[in-house]
Amino acid sequence: MMLILSAAGTSYSKVLNVCDDVADPLTLDPHKQFSEKNYTICWQIFEGLMRFDSEGKIEPALAVSWQRISPNRMRFKLREGVVFHNGEPFNAESVKFSIERQLNPETGFPAPGFIASISGAEVIDPHTVDIVTKYPDGILLNRLAWIVMVVPPGYIKEKGNEFFAANPVGTGPFVFKEWKKGEKIVFSANAGYWMKGYPRAEGLVFHFIQQDKQLEALISEKVDLLTDLPGTQTFQIAAGKNTKIIKRPELYTYVASLDISSGPLADRNFRMALNYAVDKTQLIKYDAMGNGKPLGALAMPGEIGYSSDIKPYPFDLKKARSLIKKSRYKNAGFKAFVKAQAERSAKILANQLKKFCAGHYTFLPFPVQRDARSQV
Repeated sequence: MMLILSAAGTSYSKVLNVCDDVADPLTLDPHKQFSEKNYTICWQIFEGLMRFDSEGKIEPALAVSWQRISPNRMRFKLREGVVFHNGEPFNAESVKFSIERQLNPETGFPAPGFIASISGAEVIDPHTVDIVTKYPDGILLNRLAWIVMVVPPGYIKEKGNEFFAANPVGTGPFVFKEWKKGEKIVFSANAGYWMKGYPRAEGLVFHFIQQDKQLEALISEKVDLLTDLPGTQTFQIAAGKNTKIIKRPELYTYVASLDISSGPLADRNFRMALNYAVDKTQLIKYDAMGNGKPLGALAMPGEIGYSSDIKPYPFDLKKARSLIKKSRYKNAGFKAFVKAQAERSAKILANQLKKFCAGHYTFLPFPVQRDARSQV
């Protein structure tokens, strides 16, 4: 992970200006979206029962403690004295309402599979709630820390879902103030935040700036921090008088949603051939300037789910061509919607696949369609 900072704009007594995406989120309702960039914004407003600390470990948030009562039931003791930004009290009913709302198909949460193990929540007392699962779920705490945010039932019932999506209210460190579509979302510090000494900034602004303008915005000090930047531009940042790059190991991946219902991607041999045909070390070298290494699964050393036995697909053109021969498809083309941040990666992949097919098969190159607003 790279955080690109302007050294001149790091005073915590001022407003922190951030650029994390090129376009507005579609909604600020945390139960109606499933996007990494949207979550970055929503976690400033809302909170869950627990959260991940800077090392990726689970720590208390709106719940101060928890214990497993039975294989399918966990009990949470809630933090007392917490209120939503509108003054509405946070309690067990808030948790029950939020979980049931996110589980309800009518809400429209785009990734129901990630919370499918949860069957509901039961109020024990105003500051105690049980979360019940359909079966024993060993990563329930991770699901709650990552994806389940608590919303104010009274406010939503009074104002309605549509109003709430554009005027969010939570218990988080920052209070929603203004949304200028196509430009920025503005927050002010939550003076009554339960965590003493935080937030350390008086305000927070998320700016939406096209990819080719972000570096200019940082150098001109319009923004203090960029969360994403092509590896090819890091030299310009490192050479700047008022900018610097902070690096640390972090799990980072471009997620590709594949349609395997029909066409070549429905063929397992064809999909495996693509994996063997991609030189991942070259992808990292030319896209991220060497800042990364291939992994075989969605976990890093030290994280839950990581195993050194799981290796990434090796680069093996002979194996790839062998698998293509076993597939039902000899000629194939792809179309993809690609977010601006992944456009360079997509073009490198296209060139690698073109070389793989040269002299053996016909490659029909897929057009990269830049769709900054797509939810991946």
